[in-house]
Amino acid sequence: MSKFVTGVWNHKKKAVFFGGLAAWGISYGWEKKRTNDEMHILCLRAKAFGDELIKPGQSVRKAVVILNSGSHKSKGRKLYDNFAAPLLNLAGIQTTLYVTNDTAKLRDYLEHTEPTNAVIFAGGDSTIFECIQSFLTLEKPEFLGTPVGILPLGFTNVVYNSLRPDNLKETLKIAQAAMTIVEGYAQPTDVLEIRIGDKEEKEYALAGLQWGPLKDVEVTVPKFVMPPEIPKFYCPFL
Repeated sequence: MSKFVTGVWNHKKKAVFFGGLAAWGISYGWEKKRTNDEMHILCLRAKAFGDELIKPGQSVRKAVVILNSGSHKSKGRKLYDNFAAPLLNLAGIQTTLYVTNDTAKLRDYLEHTEPTNAVIFAGGDSTIFECIQSFLTLEKPEFLGTPVGILPLGFTNVVYNSLRPDNLKETLKIAQAAMTIVEGYAQPTDVLEIRIGDKEEKEYALAGLQWGPLKDVEVTVPKFVMPPEIPKFYCPFL
């Protein structure tokens, strides 16, 4: 062991490499501990809601969760199970989970959903957009006034950040979003209804509106394999 340490210490390149590796390991371990400590605090807060007695005439809180498992490079389900589901379960919320990576099925899930206390959309911006479109075009009066929750499982999460801006890491952002749902926090939000000409079809937007050929190309870029040295910003011009 001493020979290994001496060899690394006397070799500049090895010393720099292992020094950087050690620094990265310490930073990763510290962030992991910080995340675990924050999750422990949030779990205790959620458990306090779950320990509350249900009064006569009250029912268990229910929520429908529509999860896009393809979010965040197919890490959506893992992020949900690790940082959102534990808080919802500890709070005593009875969840019905629909998992899909096909946004075309979102409306079918909503149409077959029974009345609930909240509908939670878990995914990135595209998932939230499709869910909002399906939810607002439902012809089910029992869903009028039902709160909608968002779990930001994507990379950019523009919609969620426009509603609740913060500087948290993605894991703690998901946990904090779940805790917001547990606490029943509600924030009125304006929705933009878009119609083209005299057509009856309607589109809805929350955080903004983008259209044009560059946006169309941006949507199709992830479907193609691009060399890593080509930034995605330049792909629409190729």
